[in-house]
Amino acid sequence: RFVYNFSRLWTTLVEFDVGDSQFYHNSSGSLFTFIIHLTRQGLKNIRLILDSIFEAINLVKRLGPLKRVYDDMQLTDLHAFLFQDKEDSIEYADTIARNLRKYPPLFALFGHSLHLQFEPV
Repeated sequence: RFVYNFSRLWTTLVEFDVGDSQFYHNSSGSLFTFIIHLTRQGLKNIRLILDSIFEAINLVKRLGPLKRVYDDMQLTDLHAFLFQDKEDSIEYADTIARNLRKYPPLFALFGHSLHLQFEPV
């Protein structure tokens, strides 16, 4: 349906993002942003566009967690962890100390950075 909206020139850009900060992604859940740039014609057809958005959200909801998506996230996080910039020593020690309260000792160095195992709820 998004292709349909584009072909009718109702939308010029669709952005979907899951932020990197703890505000967007933490142990409680994840938030995402969904931004659609509409044309004047798109504003006139906002109801149809919103219907297509919620149709896509409900499809994802019906499919449930996908291991393939999780594996992509895991690989991205691994690369970010392996190639991260050097952190200030005091901040790094603080991060490890906080991690010791959240994770088993084995995961204190990287538990906050990596997805370890696919566990759908």
